Amino acid sequence: MINAPIITTATGVFGATWADRWDIRGVFTWDATGQTIGDTEIWIRRVFVDADFSKWGTVGFAARAFTIGHLCATSPDPIHYQVKLRFNNYTDPAGPFSNAVEVVMRDGIVVVKETGAGLSNANSYASVDDGDIYHDGHLYASAWTDAPLDKKIPSLVMATRLIDAEYQFLGVRSVATQSLQWPRENCPDPDAGDLVANTVVPKAIVQATCELARELIIADRTAAPPGEGLSYQNVGGTQTGYNKADTRPIIPTVVQALLAKFGVLIKSKSGSVKLVRA
Repeated sequence: MINAPIITTATGVFGATWADRWDIRGVFTWDATGQTIGDTEIWIRRVFVDADFSKWGTVGFAARAFTIGHLCATSPDPIHYQVKLRFNNYTDPAGPFSNAVEVVMRDGIVVVKETGAGLSNANSYASVDDGDIYHDGHLYASAWTDAPLDKKIPSLVMATRLIDAEYQFLGVRSVATQSLQWPRENCPDPDAGDLVANTVVPKAIVQATCELARELIIADRTAAPPGEGLSYQNVGGTQTGYNKADTRPIIPTVVQALLAKFGVLIKSKSGSVKLVRA
């Protein structure tokens, strides 16, 4: 008899691709030694609604992951789904099912990219597509490329919040009601020898957002450092010393370099002196 696949992870999000849609994505493993297998069938049921599972789609046998999407009305209340898989075996088409994994769908956050128009509801300088394109040329892209969509989206939103909170950009906001710091009026563009147009978000800002988003997926850069408030810690016969000056910055140095042409870290010690008229 054919061995059943095993679902290792499964996540879901509303609004994953457009407003009225949900996506469930998962990863699975299998042992198909000596078996002749067709597609991997995806079976789903809505918990508390459907009594039985029904087949929603298939993916190729060579895949180690699955994605299934469905148009729907988003809901303010969580909706529970169960997902299971089975291989379409040529000699045993009703092969055994995998484990059933429950996925709770919630009304998820959606990236609203700032286009340069000064949107009042923008929450990111970069879209998921921007992140994918940026990491196509990144030597250490796996943290981003391996992340599910429900990690990529909040990482871009959080990256944008941190950039806006940590940086003071040159010039002033273009639109009084815009939600983010960009677009801006009277911000010099050192590469062009002119001002940045007040209807664009510079490419470096988009790239910085994508870079920081990947870093946030790797680790929480806003968390307190180990040993905060301590100089030394004794555990048993082991003493650990902490250098309070050696802490990981919230904004990584690569991101700082990308943003340096257009502003300064608010907490940076740049050596500049504020001028006060007498």
